[in-house]
Amino acid sequence: MWTENDIQTGWKFPATPDVYNQYWNHRRQQYPVDVNNLNEFDDIANIIDEKGYHVIKGLFSTDEIDLFYEQTKKYFEVEDTSVVRHKKINQPLINAPEIIPYVFNDYSLKIAMSYMKCYPAIGTLNFRKSFVNDLEEEGVQLFHIDPNSPRFLKFFLYLNDVDEDGGPFCIVEGSGHSKHHDRYQYHRWPEEEIIKHYGEDSIKQITAKKGDMIIASTSCYHRGVKCMKNERTMLTINYTIHPEEFKQPTFQIRQSDVDALPDYKKPLTDFLIKI
Repeated sequence: MWTENDIQTGWKFPATPDVYNQYWNHRRQQYPVDVNNLNEFDDIANIIDEKGYHVIKGLFSTDEIDLFYEQTKKYFEVEDTSVVRHKKINQPLINAPEIIPYVFNDYSLKIAMSYMKCYPAIGTLNFRKSFVNDLEEEGVQLFHIDPNSPRFLKFFLYLNDVDEDGGPFCIVEGSGHSKHHDRYQYHRWPEEEIIKHYGEDSIKQITAKKGDMIIASTSCYHRGVKCMKNERTMLTINYTIHPEEFKQPTFQIRQSDVDALPDYKKPLTDFLIKI
C-alpha cells in the first residue's frame, strides 16, 4: 500500500492515499503481474524515486528517430514562428499515428510497471514542436508540479539533439520528497522561489540526444526551458494507474490500432477512448 511518503497529497488530489490505493488494488487484481516483472527495473525506479528523473541513452537508433522526424515534421508547419511558442498535435494518436510504436514501447511499459508495482496504462500524451522567438516565458516554461496523478511517470523522447540552447526539460532534483509548506499555494513558480527552497544546484537541465529516453516523476518541480537557438520536437507519454486528475478520459485511439497491439499491451489503452 502507498503512503503519504510515497505519493503526492493535497492540492487537486484526495487528501489521503486512500483513493489512489483503491485504483492501485483494482489494477493489481485486474491484471496480475509476476513479481519478477514487477521488480525487473527496480534499479531505475529507485533512481527516479530518489532524484525524480533518469535518462536512458540510445534507446532508439538515430536512423530510426531521423525517419520518425521526417515522417512527422509535416504536422508542425507554422507560417510565423516568431509569434508561436510551440505547436502541439491535437489527439496525437489519431492525427499523428506514427507515434504509436513509441507510445507503446516495451521499455516504458516495463519501467512503469516496476515504478508503480502494477500493470499501468496510458493517460495523456503530448506531441509538440517548440520554436525559437522573443516571446516571454509562460505556462509550462515556468516551474510547476503536474496535477495528473499522485504517482505517475512521464516519458520524454527528443526527435532532435537538445542542448542548453534547445529548450531542454528541466527538473528540480529531489523536490518530490522535500515538500515545503506552501508547495500547493501556486501552480506556476518563478525560478527565484525554487532556488530559495531547493538551492540553485538542485535545478537540472536534462540535455539529451535524439533517441534518448528521459523518464521523470513530475510531482517534482519542473519546466520546459525556452528554446534560445534551436527548435525542439518532443513526444511526451504519461503512464498512470487511473484516469488522469480522476476525471473522464479525453484522449482517443482508433479501435483498429488497439486491435493491432499484442494482447499483453491492450490494457495500456484502458483510459483511452476507442473510436
